[in-house]
Amino acid sequence: MLSATFRGNNLSAAVCGFKKFLRLFAVVGCLWLSAFNKMKERKKFETIRKISEIIYKLNPKKNILLTVVDLKLPRKGGVMKVYLSVFPEKEIKDIIDYLNKKQKTIKDEIRKNIYLRYLPSKVVFYPSFEFKLAERVLKLIDESTKKEKGAEN
Repeated sequence: MLSATFRGNNLSAAVCGFKKFLRLFAVVGCLWLSAFNKMKERKKFETIRKISEIIYKLNPKKNILLTVVDLKLPRKGGVMKVYLSVFPEKEIKDIIDYLNKKQKTIKDEIRKNIYLRYLPSKVVFYPSFEFKLAERVLKLIDESTKKEKGAEN
């Protein structure tokens, strides 16, 4: 009976030790994932900065403001999607078409200036409408607050 109790204590000590190990492993795993995500984000922002510089060099009309809003980094040999904000907005189609035609030059510049694990097979530019959407949301909020103030009076 004494040996059975002794085994039970060892078992509970082992389970307790294993729980501590799992907690430590979870904390270390979260820290590693956090560091990995930070490295990935840093790489994404570095890539956005370099692509902005490349686009600035290739911009045919210097009176147009181009901003790289977001980009989707490709998997192995995939398509890099670059989302641009263009001001004035009437030039957006022309600029997007021009940059999509110059994608070979842009891809070569990316190869020279940015280290990516997998180079994109294609670079495609899309217009970003995030600012338009944000303006609409703000406009709706303003309208609803005006209606609420009108209903209170």
